[in-house]
Amino acid sequence: MSLWLRGLLGVVLVHTFATFSNAEEPQTFRYRFEKGTQLIQQSKTETKTTQTINAMTIDSMVTQSSIEVRTIEELSPEANALIKTKTERLKATSTLGVTGDYEFDSQKPERDKSSVQGAALTPLYERLTGAELNLEITPRGEVKKLTGYAQLVADLIKNNPIAAQFAGGGSDNAAKLGAQAHWLVFPEKAIKPGDKWENPHELELTGLGLIKGKETVTFLQVEKRDGQDIAKFSNSTEITFDLNLDANGAKVTGKVTTSQSSGSSEFNITTGRLVSQKSEMTLTGQLSVEVNNMNIPVELTQTIVNELTGLDTLPE
Repeated sequence: MSLWLRGLLGVVLVHTFATFSNAEEPQTFRYRFEKGTQLIQQSKTETKTTQTINAMTIDSMVTQSSIEVRTIEELSPEANALIKTKTERLKATSTLGVTGDYEFDSQKPERDKSSVQGAALTPLYERLTGAELNLEITPRGEVKKLTGYAQLVADLIKNNPIAAQFAGGGSDNAAKLGAQAHWLVFPEKAIKPGDKWENPHELELTGLGLIKGKETVTFLQVEKRDGQDIAKFSNSTEITFDLNLDANGAKVTGKVTTSQSSGSSEFNITTGRLVSQKSEMTLTGQLSVEVNNMNIPVELTQTIVNELTGLDTLPE
């Protein structure tokens, strides 16, 4: 599951010399899949949230990072890649106001299971570390199917609203949306520098609400780097999140929308692999928290910074 989605839902509570190509001929972008090969990706998300409640400001911060290994097991008759994805490493830290600080690192033996966050999240993170899910992805980068996630977390999120939020509601469709954020989706037709396209998405998140949005991508240029052709793109994302959440005796409703978004992506045309993605997005909204027959207005601002990097090998 993508880290931006975990952050959004969970906190609602080169050194190189480059020569530039002037190629203006339209070209078709596709991922290259070969049975038995592995794709390694490192991702990091930093989510900063400010909530204003009755003139009182509460700040929180969540960072999550992971390394995933994707093994191409088969190619379908349509040339889609059938991939087994495994989370090799997972790390998370958070400071969530009155609930205090929390840290999880899959490479360390220490486990916090006594604090509020530890009791809710440590079993989830332990389950996700080493977990294998199944993906089907088209050569254009569209995630057609993800399976295994709902079954993996079902028992952990039952009667555990905090874990359910960090798990994105625990459905395969939510995990599919998260996985899609790790793949830039290319258009069917050939494109040239300056062309742009949109990738829309919509998803009802069980127990959380409805997310609608779109990513707008612009093809900038092709850069020659170390003998390989690297395509560069700019990205922006628009999101509307209609929240409808029951958690710990409180009902949270309202709408959160994008107020600012920017990003960039690099794709290696020679190898047919994504090199990197970076994005920053700010969400704002007015929420209402109903608890003990009282309605409490909450003003929310959330900034999410994402980084994805393709790796050749697992780091030490």
